[in-house]
Amino acid sequence: RMKRIATFALLLGGLMLAGCASSPAGISEDQYREFMSELPSYVGVEEVSLVKLGSGLCEMRAVGEETGTTQVEVDVQYLKIATDAGFDARDVGAFLVYATSAYCPEYSDADGLRSLLD
Repeated sequence: RMKRIATFALLLGGLMLAGCASSPAGISEDQYREFMSELPSYVGVEEVSLVKLGSGLCEMRAVGEETGTTQVEVDVQYLKIATDAGFDARDVGAFLVYATSAYCPEYSDADGLRSLLD
């Protein structure tokens, strides 16, 4: 199961790297909420909670950066927590991309993953 999660994280990171030479512009909070409303695992989650989840992910990334934890490790930890709570891994992967783009696009270029793939 961990191998599957790690593979998913690498694929997710690859999507995040596509075309990123610098931090992308990101998406609006309205777009984030719209995209999230289309994910089956997140249907019924209140908008306020979706915003808290998105900004919370960015806080996790900032703490990870301060402690030397790579972005990939943070994503894998989040994926494990969310899937253990019953969320679909694909939906969680989409959440990671959407939340990053909306709330912390500075993390979209995934330097930690880039160094793993080199």
